[in-house]
Amino acid sequence: MHRALQIIDIVEKICEVTEYPYLQRRDLAVLARTCKLFFDSAISVLWRNLDRVSPLLRCMPSDLWDITESDSFLNLHVQRRSITSADWERPLVYMHRVRSFRVDILFETSDFLDALSSSLPRNRSYIFPNLEVLDWYPKHNPDNDHPSEVFHYLRLFLTPNLKTLPLSTTSVADFGIIGNLGLECPALKEFSLAVAFLIDPQTPWDTATSGVSKFVSGLTHIESLSVPDLYDAALAHVAQLPQLKRLDIRPATFTNLSAFPAANSFPVLTELYLSTMEQAIAMLTTLPECSLVEFVVGDSENQPTNQVARQFYSTLASRCSHSSLRDIHIRGNHTEPATFDMDQVSLYSVQGDILEPLFSFTNLVSVMLSHPVGFDLDDATIVAMVRAWPRIESLGFQAGSSGHIPSRVTLEGLVTFSRHCPYLYCLRLTFDASVVPETNHDAEEAQQTLRYLNVALSPIDHPQRVAKFLLAIFPKLTFIETLCDDILEEADLGFDEYDEMDVEPHVATSHDVWKKVQESLLLVHASS
Repeated sequence: MHRALQIIDIVEKICEVTEYPYLQRRDLAVLARTCKLFFDSAISVLWRNLDRVSPLLRCMPSDLWDITESDSFLNLHVQRRSITSADWERPLVYMHRVRSFRVDILFETSDFLDALSSSLPRNRSYIFPNLEVLDWYPKHNPDNDHPSEVFHYLRLFLTPNLKTLPLSTTSVADFGIIGNLGLECPALKEFSLAVAFLIDPQTPWDTATSGVSKFVSGLTHIESLSVPDLYDAALAHVAQLPQLKRLDIRPATFTNLSAFPAANSFPVLTELYLSTMEQAIAMLTTLPECSLVEFVVGDSENQPTNQVARQFYSTLASRCSHSSLRDIHIRGNHTEPATFDMDQVSLYSVQGDILEPLFSFTNLVSVMLSHPVGFDLDDATIVAMVRAWPRIESLGFQAGSSGHIPSRVTLEGLVTFSRHCPYLYCLRLTFDASVVPETNHDAEEAQQTLRYLNVALSPIDHPQRVAKFLLAIFPKLTFIETLCDDILEEADLGFDEYDEMDVEPHVATSHDVWKKVQESLLLVHASS
């Protein structure tokens, strides 16, 4: 045997290449059985990341468990006898090797967790004592009228070494368990809390905010935090954390942070996710000049007026470093969009001058903006925009599905993207394609990266001519989607269910015409 294989570090590197697709976990198991020299390193890699508890249970005597298992279902029953200390001898060889564990399997019963908990060896407080990453997303059997409660078994996995903990639950009552989590897991760096489908939808979130706020107030080393809401005192504590880089607090209730010590708030924050523009304005106003890299606002029922939008974009430009921001996403409520009367449209439409403060951010890579009725833009605004964002790769302007204001951007405006945005691969924009100019564009100067175009509800009369024009400026363009496609996606429907959608006739007609454009593009690509 080569002497290099006697060096533990080299053997571990060899075993770690099984993380690549061309080697399977079974190859690593064979390696572990080949030679004692490989055993320890191979087994450590095999057990490093677990996505279910069954491998541990199968290490116990075969007469102990009756296991029925599939990709999403686990049914376990203690068989014949209780667990003895001797039954733990083999599992103890592997338990300390687990660094990452994901709980996302469907539990028919939690009896096996009771059995494990009550029978752990006396010198063991945790099932996996060196666990660093725990993804807790347990599912329940929808056919069971009395689903097992497994959240309180979380304590079996909360090791002092834990660094990453995404949690999910179906009941706000569970959150009382995590009040002292900060003390139990002092090394915690990443934490996220998601409320899926509440078992009791009448229970207000406020009943859980206290426990979550108590937990957050005990954190000292957190770098990434995602929670639905916090009390003011807990949020003030978070603002002073020296290592916090990412904060996601949706849906938050705060709108006034004037009590925060602005000079020391969020010293290294680079990613911020908030529910509404009003909250974003309040947060930005408290900060000194920040160096945000990613900023996301939305995922709520809030429908900001254009005056709120104007204040938000202006505040962002005045409080955030113009060189740091790479991504900005303003997300709307498109699953249940509001319906506006014609006399209300002017209160929500976003004009080009409202977006002008964003043009000061010259390193933007991804911009996705959504407003209730859309954007009143023209070709001149597009020219100013693309000259300000030469690095842009993904750009979108989206309106709620309840209505779109007419666009003054023309096909000539799209030419601007081909000339000034060499990295753009995804564009979502409403424009007027009813007038098709001549295609006098040099093929060598055509933009070579754009492949996806969402036209929403863009007017069009001559699909073949439009297809020819688009291919002249975007020769790689392949996919065209419309407002109908957006509605399908929001309704979680398949393309074969398109005929069953209840959409307005002009929306369906526009979709059909634009799909003719895509058919022409596909034919050209197929023949080239």
